[in-house]
Amino acid sequence: STIADKLSIILQLPVIHLDSLHFQPNWREAPDDEFRGQVQSFVRQNDSWIVDGQYQRVVGDIINASATCVLWLDPPFLLYFPRLVIRTFMRLVRWAPPCSPGCDERWSEVFSWGKQSIVWWSWTNHTPLQRVHAAAMQQSEDNLQGGKWVRLGGWGREVSTWLKQVESFAKAR
Repeated sequence: STIADKLSIILQLPVIHLDSLHFQPNWREAPDDEFRGQVQSFVRQNDSWIVDGQYQRVVGDIINASATCVLWLDPPFLLYFPRLVIRTFMRLVRWAPPCSPGCDERWSEVFSWGKQSIVWWSWTNHTPLQRVHAAAMQQSEDNLQGGKWVRLGGWGREVSTWLKQVESFAKAR
């Protein structure tokens, strides 16, 4: 979300955060058709845009068909996981806003071992999702023909260098 918001400012483009559409108050998930409709509407209404999130199963076809760049943020687990825990703790104590309005974090869910826990989900899905994204990146015909995908890993230097390049590009336009 932070990178999407920075890109929105740099490029002066609208941004949509998929979590805020997908999660309705009290963590109810939006029905797939409603969620797809909101994303389709956003994409149709804007010539250029930034989408934050993946939800590949539900809206991947809509986004991938129109996106000119797919940015895959792939930080090391040791960088990513502590940040997630800190951000989640800040949401628990109300020092940071929830990922979607009306979706307050709950101690009982955050530190449980079920799929409701963002901590557990992140712990168990980091490596499998890396494999999925790497395969998607390799299979993308667009990527083989010059690149639609950009993978940024490392401890932060790659991201800051890439953002500076985008800013230089935007200023030159």
